[in-house]
Amino acid sequence: EIRLSLVGSEMCIRDRNSRHVSDLILEVIPEFDFYGITIVTKVQWDNILTKSQSDGCTCKEIIAEAVPWAAKCFETNDVFTIIGM
Repeated sequence: EIRLSLVGSEMCIRDRNSRHVSDLILEVIPEFDFYGITIVTKVQWDNILTKSQSDGCTCKEIIAEAVPWAAKCFETNDVFTIIGM
């Protein structure tokens, strides 16, 4: 089994002064694991994307950076993983 993963620490570092990406992810995936692996489905990713586009969300740019990567993942996989933040 091959899994593609998005390492969250890189996103988090650039997001220190705004609403954390982890807060957004927690809204969609309550079982998000800050210290381990979290599986993200296409439906969950789409919900994260939608919420990131709402007014007042300051992490739009960070989520937008992951869009091409996630799209590529979902071409061949049903899920991707986030490894901690």
